[in-house]
Amino acid sequence: MIKRLTIFLLTAFFLLIGWGSTLANAAEQSSTTPGITSFTSSVTSLDAASLAGRNIRVPVAWATVNRPDTANLVFEQPLPDGRVMNVELPRDNSFVPSSGVGVVVPFPPGEGITEVRLRVTLADFVTGKVLDQRELVIPIGSATAVTPAISNLSTSATNVSRASLTDKSARVPVSFAVENRPANSNLVFEQVLASSSVNVELPRQEPIIPSAGNGVVAPVDSGAGTTSILIRLRLVNLGDNSTILQRDLSLPIVDAAPSTPAIKSFTTTATSVTLAALNDKSARLPVAWAADNRPNNSNLFFEQVLDNGSVVNVELPRSNPFVSSSGVGVVAP
Repeated sequence: MIKRLTIFLLTAFFLLIGWGSTLANAAEQSSTTPGITSFTSSVTSLDAASLAGRNIRVPVAWATVNRPDTANLVFEQPLPDGRVMNVELPRDNSFVPSSGVGVVVPFPPGEGITEVRLRVTLADFVTGKVLDQRELVIPIGSATAVTPAISNLSTSATNVSRASLTDKSARVPVSFAVENRPANSNLVFEQVLASSSVNVELPRQEPIIPSAGNGVVAPVDSGAGTTSILIRLRLVNLGDNSTILQRDLSLPIVDAAPSTPAIKSFTTTATSVTLAALNDKSARLPVAWAADNRPNNSNLFFEQVLDNGSVVNVELPRSNPFVSSSGVGVVAP
């Protein structure tokens, strides 16, 4: 009897060890498995008439973990007839960041259908393998129940020098985000003066500003005796140029010389890169950066230092050569 009990206890002990090892391996695997952790929208319903004319822009937010450097995100709409339609807006850079906010343009799903299904797919663009997918469903109603909001207007600058305002060399980095942005609208960056306002945007090829991003504004001298500048972001209706909503940002003016330029951060979420991807030139590494006190007429360059000491540019082609003072992007080592 004692012998049987001993054998039973030993068997149970080894089973527990086996289960513990299995659970530990599963936990370790799940901690490194690529995945989409969230896919949401602030829109709660879609207007049927606007949807029929494809006049709806749906804001979406997403986040991923353990994304391989050869993976990208694709936003699609599965239709009831079996077709799968890409709902992304045209853009210069095909790479989608691992987390962020954006806008999709859904298709009318067909007569009698009462909902729109949107899907984001994380896939390896070298092998074509689907790593993860998430879907969200938005009902079709009589009106699109959204309220526009400027959720962010901020700067990494702590002040602006009076001398740079006077000689028109002042550049202030800004970050911004707008939710539930209506169709046929745009963003305008202005500086509010004592009795008027002036546009402080730098020249650019694309007149439409995205709903979220990073950029630089060029404030001007606001007059003798002023101690701060006021930057205003307006969401405007392009039909009549009326203001839908606005948000302000104040920055103190200092008489001291501008601070020393510095790159305060340069990071990546990638932990490794495969030799095969480097050899076939398909490697893509996500990077994030931030620069402080950036001088006028300066730019940022992304390069790779080789073993022989030489450097090569690893930037992807883009229409705008200017790199913002802070942001996220992709390099091709």
